[in-house]
Amino acid sequence: MTTFAILAHDDPQLLARLCRRLAPYPVVVQIDGRRDRAPFVAALAALPHVRLSASAVQANWGGWSLVEATLALYREALPGLPDDEQIVLLSGHCYPLRPVEQIVADLHTPPALLRLRGASYPRFSDQSRTRFRHFYDMFPVRQTGWRRILSGPPRKVVQRLSRLFPRTIPGEEQFVLGSQWSVLTAGAIRHAVLPAADHYRRLLRLTEAPDEMFFATAVLRSDYAAQTLDGGVGPFLGEKTADYANIHLLDRSMTKTYTVDDLDEVTASSMHFVRKVDSSRSAGLLDELDRRAAAS
Repeated sequence: MTTFAILAHDDPQLLARLCRRLAPYPVVVQIDGRRDRAPFVAALAALPHVRLSASAVQANWGGWSLVEATLALYREALPGLPDDEQIVLLSGHCYPLRPVEQIVADLHTPPALLRLRGASYPRFSDQSRTRFRHFYDMFPVRQTGWRRILSGPPRKVVQRLSRLFPRTIPGEEQFVLGSQWSVLTAGAIRHAVLPAADHYRRLLRLTEAPDEMFFATAVLRSDYAAQTLDGGVGPFLGEKTADYANIHLLDRSMTKTYTVDDLDEVTASSMHFVRKVDSSRSAGLLDELDRRAAAS
């Protein structure tokens, strides 16, 4: 069996469209705590296989709060699941590249129940994410209006000051860097990820994008590493997180929104999902993916 876990913060119509494509598999959705839940509740109301998490964690890009939001989502999904149940982590801006039955069948193909890869952090030349303190939860990025005025200038000041005092985090040589959008089993989450949270919160909460390091480290430095495709920490493939994509087609810029102009690239991909899309700019692409899935 497979459960899909989705972190969403906007575009409720796209979220509903994604959830419809994931039926009949159970879906657990967590809405960012800063958002009005009403549009999401309305969009998902007619989908009985979807459950909304009661958690209201405010997730800030680049901050430890995104790890906390993911952990809260996992805790919501876990009750009643056997240890070998796969939990597929998606964002509200992901979309399946083929019928969900095919995706689920492929993810259950031995020998790997877990789809999570990463390389040893000391192999990366850019170590600014740990070398300097980052304050994305205290002064969030990607704000608008008065929030941008309140958070932007002080964040720039403290970031510049932090560069005067570089550091090395204890145990840093054991860190693993990879994409957090992954497939884990309920057992791996229960016995490797959740127990590691308190330890790594202390170490990683002031790093940049700790979600890209925490989950890969917690799993690939545990006994569950043997259940991944690489059987443990993988080879160094590049400096970008997209180089370690698990189930997603990701542009290396990590900011690109895919459109129908990218149809050839998207349909040629061996990945299971594309990220990022939205309901307006990607409408033509999503329509074509739906059509192809229905015809399969």
